[in-house]
Amino acid sequence: MFSKVLGRIACLISGLLLAACSKGAGSLLPSPLQTQDTLIVISGDSNHSGITRYDMNGNSLGVVTNYRAAGGILRGAARFDSESFLVSLDTSDRIEKVYLDGRTELFHGSAFLNGNLYGLALGSDNHYYQVESNRIEVVDLVGARQAAKYVNTVEGGCTLNSPRNLIATDAGKLIVFDVGGTDNIHTYDISGSAPVCDSSVAFGQDPYAGVLHSDGFLYIVTQGNDQIYRADPDGSNATVIWSTDTAVINNPTAIVEHPSGDLLVASSATDSIERLQVDGTRVGTVPFIADTYSLNINEMIIQPGVEQ
Repeated sequence: MFSKVLGRIACLISGLLLAACSKGAGSLLPSPLQTQDTLIVISGDSNHSGITRYDMNGNSLGVVTNYRAAGGILRGAARFDSESFLVSLDTSDRIEKVYLDGRTELFHGSAFLNGNLYGLALGSDNHYYQVESNRIEVVDLVGARQAAKYVNTVEGGCTLNSPRNLIATDAGKLIVFDVGGTDNIHTYDISGSAPVCDSSVAFGQDPYAGVLHSDGFLYIVTQGNDQIYRADPDGSNATVIWSTDTAVINNPTAIVEHPSGDLLVASSATDSIERLQVDGTRVGTVPFIADTYSLNINEMIIQPGVEQ
């Protein structure tokens, strides 16, 4: 009897060792799933009106979808979750949810979006802020309009004049970029029940878009002189990091932070995306992305990674 028990124990131990070996040395349990961020590029080119996805090395992962038949000019974009993101469409005046598998659905469409739609951003208050002419409409996570959070043309010392893009910060701020008048950069506090103007800095040179970098600085692309600036978070104390070279960057429309800390800049007139270090040094001698889908880029966002 005792020998039979020992035999069964030996068989059990052998089975466990065999299972461990089949998983590889030193791995009794499956490895944790990893995630990989991707770059979503929004094209305003009327020939394909496409949304394309790239890995963070600039390799195409294919077209997500296009809006040739659906109509509307793709302008703004903002993340939703690891499987989807939102886009805004001018002329057809709506916000749609786009899934990575190509499915789309209406997220918000109403008479309140009857102006010119541009940038879209997700605030730290879990509300989406949509540039609409000289105003900013606000909807919640289910697409319901939030009238109390609406940003009017004039809010305290901030007066919107042809805003084009906006970014939201983790600290409850909304930074908006004007290309009209004195080309101001406005900062609002959106942490409360209604927006409050914190500051309005006359920047000049048509600041079209910006990104608040992990180094604490605001990096801004300007269409008036095709340059890139580093500034304090409110747009003050700006210095040039990229001087005009329209053969490389011409009519910049978007800027994001690469996971490495570098900057990715969309150059609409050259149909390309450039990668720069934060001091303005170009990475490589050719564009980071330049293909048949990077035409007339209107926006780009970093899409959070999905489990792989």
